[in-house]
Amino acid sequence: MIETSLDFSGLNDIAKDLELLSRAENNKVLRDATRAG
Repeated sequence: MIETSLDFSGLNDIAKDLELLSRAENNKVLRDATRAG
């Protein structure tokens, strides 16, 4: 039981990191597009 919850908390952390990364990447793309336009 404890191991499973640890695995899930780890997955949640990874999901948060990926979400932040993709959001930052999207913002960068938008900034570049605005600059180019």
